[in-house]
Amino acid sequence: MRFTKEQYEKIAPYLQVQRGNVRISHPQMLGALLYMAENGCKWRSLPTRFGLWHTISMRMNRRANNRVLNQVFEKWNAQRGKTRPRRFLLIAPA
Repeated sequence: MRFTKEQYEKIAPYLQVQRGNVRISHPQMLGALLYMAENGCKWRSLPTRFGLWHTISMRMNRRANNRVLNQVFEKWNAQRGKTRPRRFLLIAPA
């Protein structure tokens, strides 16, 4: 499963501005999240097309801890007219 350009443009306003030396774009990060949800794999098993697994896991862990992902999903679901957002469990390596 991959994001189309149109789908990403709907979500993009809710994502943080990327700063500094960014090697992995938001679409890559979200694609990795969808890949993991769809395939149930571990971080280390992510295909290389998503970038370094450690970079993705650290970014996802930061976003989850700061509740950024929850806010993205809540706003996205509100835009779509859904009252109850789906819940995902994201676990980063210790």
